[in-house]
Amino acid sequence: MPNRNYVNGVRWENEVKKAFEDAGWFVIRSAGSRGLFDLAVFGNGNFLLIQCKLKRKPTEGEEDAMRDMARFCRAEYAYLVKSEEYAQQFIMNIKKCTEMIKEDLMG
Repeated sequence: MPNRNYVNGVRWENEVKKAFEDAGWFVIRSAGSRGLFDLAVFGNGNFLLIQCKLKRKPTEGEEDAMRDMARFCRAEYAYLVKSEEYAQQFIMNIKKCTEMIKEDLMG
């Protein structure tokens, strides 16, 4: 039986994945990789690398590695730490952010 933190982490990743997909993005989840990023998000000519965290921000070393990998891939990156207030706000604002990106691309 997987540990509770792992199960909750997967649940958070899937919640974020679904929110992006519902907003029209294509998302690949890096299941069980234990790598730098949990999600690769594509849409509207944009490429985002996302790390989903349950309880803490990444360490300085982790953030440096994420920044370097994103730069290498010519992507933007973000880490999302789940707190009830932040999670709800994030999920509700994905569509708004998507619309802003579409407007930027259209001029």
